[in-house]
Amino acid sequence: MQLKVLAIGNNNVTRRVAKSLEGSGISFVCRNDITEAISLLRKEKFDLALLDGYSANLEANCYRLTWQCRTPVALIIKGTEADWNILRSLDVDGYIPEEARNIELIAHFSAIARRGNQQLAKANILVIEDDEQTQEALKLSFQIYWPEATITSATQGEDGLYLARSEQRDAILLDLKLPDIAGLDVLKKIRTFSLTPVIIITANKNQDDIIQTIGAGANDYVLKPFKQLELMSRIRQQINLGVTALRYSYN
Repeated sequence: MQLKVLAIGNNNVTRRVAKSLEGSGISFVCRNDITEAISLLRKEKFDLALLDGYSANLEANCYRLTWQCRTPVALIIKGTEADWNILRSLDVDGYIPEEARNIELIAHFSAIARRGNQQLAKANILVIEDDEQTQEALKLSFQIYWPEATITSATQGEDGLYLARSEQRDAILLDLKLPDIAGLDVLKKIRTFSLTPVIIITANKNQDDIIQTIGAGANDYVLKPFKQLELMSRIRQQINLGVTALRYSYN
């Protein structure tokens, strides 16, 4: 497999990986500066962006590479020192151990490249939200960053439940304050017939209420006003986790 990789960050790390893969069919271009790297990604097609997992502004840079450049992202990390509490929340497509040898590195790169950039896949998403400004913000976010997604909206809890039952969804975005039924009750009813990932979108910062929604079956929550790239990433994470869970359930 011929792969073209853009390596970004610590030159000592990225160049060592590039050198160890000479003659493997994986070509590398190395850039130390993220702004320069993003500019290059907008001009040329790369199969993968390899980012130093210990670089500054890691979360924001992962968002930018994934959603603005629409490129699969892998982090290069030190396996014995990885802070998985931080890494597991990042929107990336894989991890490359810095200590891996030639054959292991080729296997990691090939596996990530085969999966491709999963956020480009079509997704069927249901939004249950009555606030017009939030609806418009969501609509704009998907138009800009995820135009492949199909969005269906409901402003009432009962309508949302009907739409959730009528068709298989990849994710549901749910507001907690709805005009007819409390969002928490909508969530509980959804969980009687569906395991679709549900992401709560709320302005409520009360930790007890957030814990209650997670206990009732919510997969994640995002506070209003939300950041567009963070929301897109949180949705993609939950969809991918749901797909993985289904795959394992059939094995």
